[in-house]
Amino acid sequence: MVQVLILIVAAISLFILNIMVYYLFKRILIKGNNPGLRFLGINLLKDVIWLALILFFIDKTKVNFLILSLMFLISSFVIYYFVVIKLNKS
Repeated sequence: MVQVLILIVAAISLFILNIMVYYLFKRILIKGNNPGLRFLGINLLKDVIWLALILFFIDKTKVNFLILSLMFLISSFVIYYFVVIKLNKS
């Protein structure tokens, strides 16, 4: 039960962090030079920190790692999709 709660918290935290990074990109980074590269750098740093913190709290089983990987991949595809659309419009 605790592991399920940790996975739910991980999903919600990843969702909130992605919204924060996209908002930062949309409001600040899009106006400067190389907004795509700046976004990639910030998003990569966010993902590494998030993964390190979540792996610290969760059991290191194959199922949990696969669930985390799936959450990470889905959230990455979604945020990159919106960033590419925004970059193409500017």
